[in-house]
Amino acid sequence: MKKYILFLVVLGLFACDSKDNFKINGTIADANKKTLYLEHIGLVKTEVLDSVKLDKDGDFHFKGKRPQYADFYRLRLGVSTIDFAVDSCETITFKADGKDFGNKYSVEGSTTSATIQKLRNSINAIQAKADALTPQMGADERRAKISAIETD
Repeated sequence: MKKYILFLVVLGLFACDSKDNFKINGTIADANKKTLYLEHIGLVKTEVLDSVKLDKDGDFHFKGKRPQYADFYRLRLGVSTIDFAVDSCETITFKADGKDFGNKYSVEGSTTSATIQKLRNSINAIQAKADALTPQMGADERRAKISAIETD
């Protein structure tokens, strides 16, 4: 009977933990000995919540207190970042390459974060097309070409 009660207490502790915390995990390839930061993006400032020094496998795990309302966070490796949102006790998984960390990555476990990724990719595509326009064009011609850019 005591073993049964102990089992229920342990099970209850794990259940409470999953209700109050979100989890971020994943793998960053080609980032051996680099530091990965988990940051909260607030209205006034960005705050470092946790960090981990990556090993050759690049696996990482973070846990944070579930926000009361949906909120923005980011992973930072050097000067490159991946922005994402947390809105519950979800587990979000990232896979990325340390050489192109902020641009090419996969995200699972959060449809909001996947939408943020699509938006970021669209912005990057528009910026690349705008950058490709020749600097010899006049300002009006550049504006017209940029306005005509379509994204997928």
